[in-house]
Amino acid sequence: MKQISINLYQFAELSEEAKHTALDSMRDTNIDYEWWDFVYDDFSTLCKYIGIETDTHKMFFRGFYLQGDGSSFAASVDLMKLVNGIRNQSWKEYAPDLQIDLEPCPLQNRMLSLIERGFIDSYIRIKNANRETSVSLEADFNYSYNKCDEYINIDIELDRLETWLDDTAHTLNHHFYKQLQHEYEYLTSDEAVRETIEVNEYEFTHDGQPADCLLKLQNQ
Repeated sequence: MKQISINLYQFAELSEEAKHTALDSMRDTNIDYEWWDFVYDDFSTLCKYIGIETDTHKMFFRGFYLQGDGSSFAASVDLMKLVNGIRNQSWKEYAPDLQIDLEPCPLQNRMLSLIERGFIDSYIRIKNANRETSVSLEADFNYSYNKCDEYINIDIELDRLETWLDDTAHTLNHHFYKQLQHEYEYLTSDEAVRETIEVNEYEFTHDGQPADCLLKLQNQ
């Protein structure tokens, strides 16, 4: 029987070259669980402040550095709360420093008044699209010509509204994807990986290889 003795080292004891090896070998240590749940919840809360009710079970992404990567989400939309929420930047009640390039609704106040008073009914949903890497808009508007006959451009205005809603949905989805990418890049950064290594007191061979397998063998 042969007996082998191997010295193991804490991260701080490694050479600079071995530290780089250790970091690279444990690059995925912070993403071996559903790390995106935090981003999903954060995005859902943000959306609530502007009248968008998301379904976290219908949030998806694929990323982050290949053609065709993207994200999507499904949600129902409270139109007037969305209009007022973007106008007042209501999301800042939740995230005061957050900047999102959301354009205010382009409709005139008298047109918005018809919606607010119920003369125009709306059904608006944001849906997953393109293999769950983008979003699409479903918008239906119904109104009585008898109640709105003085508004001769109503259909043109509703087309403008639908375009604005579609742009808003895509802007939010772009923000959602960027937040996912930002979280991923942080969790796999040298800083985050090093912190995890040090907090958990992981050990390595002299050249920076993780000692997990060796320690398991020792305990058998």
